[in-house]
Amino acid sequence: NSLAYGSILVKIVSELLLNHSKYFEALPYLQELLTISPNFPDALFYLGFAFQGLEKFDLAIESYEKAIIILLENTYENTLGIVSQEKSLLPMLFIELASSYLLDNKKEESLLALEKAYNLFPKEEPIIYHLIKYYLIENNLNRALFYYDKLKNRSFELQAITIDADNGALEENNSKNKENINYELQLILLKNINPHLIIVASYG
Repeated sequence: NSLAYGSILVKIVSELLLNHSKYFEALPYLQELLTISPNFPDALFYLGFAFQGLEKFDLAIESYEKAIIILLENTYENTLGIVSQEKSLLPMLFIELASSYLLDNKKEESLLALEKAYNLFPKEEPIIYHLIKYYLIENNLNRALFYYDKLKNRSFELQAITIDADNGALEENNSKNKENINYELQLILLKNINPHLIIVASYG
């Protein structure tokens, strides 16, 4: 039946993408899954992930955005009988959408996606970690610290600094302290952004 077949397809796709990074090989299974259930948001997420891995960022963005709209407008018709990840999937979709934009050198769109995600899910720490990452890439340490201050469960406190990003946490001439804090924040990101689930841009 469609439930059993759909479940098998989802399992195959998950195995190919997440465990083996076989993006091209996953596409036929995803296309078949979306033929059965065109608005299945999980399949659209995986499709975006596959296109992102193939560096087809425009197609990845299209897939992520379609899934986001379906979930935000609650228009998913469950023809498969498979339970969607839904709410837990939505923050991941925004993160991957932002990553695709960033990898495609569309920084403004990337930030807009992350800020919208943060407004919707202000307690989702993966979103906060990606905002920190974005501002580190942009060399905006004060904004990175602003979002670091939003984390409830910090891995460890940054040393020798009281975080007050809005009022200028760092003096311009304190370059050594900036360098140390930047390094500490990057270590936090390495510990808290899962490379097996999220494709992130290099710090360069």
